[in-house]
Amino acid sequence: MNKPKSLFSEVKKPQKADGSPDAGKRPLKRKVDLKNLRALVAEVRPEDGIDPRDEARRRARSRAGTALGQAHGTHRQEQFLSQIQNAVDAALQTAVTPVLNSLTVEDVARQGGSIVVVLAPRLPDSTVDIQAASEALEHASSMLTREVAAAITRKDVPHLSFLVLPAGARKLEE
Repeated sequence: MNKPKSLFSEVKKPQKADGSPDAGKRPLKRKVDLKNLRALVAEVRPEDGIDPRDEARRRARSRAGTALGQAHGTHRQEQFLSQIQNAVDAALQTAVTPVLNSLTVEDVARQGGSIVVVLAPRLPDSTVDIQAASEALEHASSMLTREVAAAITRKDVPHLSFLVLPAGARKLEE
């Protein structure tokens, strides 16, 4: 009994059309037109010789030069100021002092490192004593700051300063 050495020893290998046994193998090297490749490599381009990491650092530095607050976009800043406006307005409505109940938030704006809250009478035809309102706001500023701290989603609570406008006054656009 003659047994073959392995199960596949009798299987014939496919042959190329020219008769060589390497029909199933791919060639190791591809044939490339070296003349075209040399002409392409010989071209000097503006980015040649520059480390890509240095380019990435340069681009990051150029973006970092934008104004503060611009990294997250203006939408975030508007959302932040709107949260402050809603919190102060709700706190004024629930305040015990009737002078504070008669005020509403007209505008909230950044000025330096603090937030300026512009207040006006809730009813346009009613008059509010500005001196009494300013004193009541100064007395209630810690309560208003606590309400803002609870409403916003920031680590630090901004310093709030209040400005009371007389009845009928309107904000001038800059």
